[in-house]
Amino acid sequence: MADIPVCWRCGHSLEELSMPPGRLDECPECRSQLHVCRMCAFFNPEVIRACREDDADEVMEKERANFCDYFQANSNAFDESFAAADRDASEQLEQLFGEEQDSDAKDEPSGKSSGGSSAEDLFKKTERH
Repeated sequence: MADIPVCWRCGHSLEELSMPPGRLDECPECRSQLHVCRMCAFFNPEVIRACREDDADEVMEKERANFCDYFQANSNAFDESFAAADRDASEQLEQLFGEEQDSDAKDEPSGKSSGGSSAEDLFKKTERH
């Protein structure tokens, strides 16, 4: 029995999908594209072009869908350290921008900014002349 592939980004089981995935197939959990170099059995970041298949065309974006005919789904493509780094980056962005967005909404009552009234005043002055 073959190993059941999992998503290369989140580790979600892909047993309900037909293998190999089509070019536009996505993970049902994280919506990541699946026909990507990182999900391929030939993917190896330690070799030239990160691909062990010599005849394959070079693909620049390893995490984007491609048309490679040599693609073979790798059931061990999920890398927990990659997923942890992805989560850490998301948490840092949330800390950096999440609280700031909330404070901006509190500073501007009824959705009007202080710059809007000066622009309106400018037009009113122009209409009088």
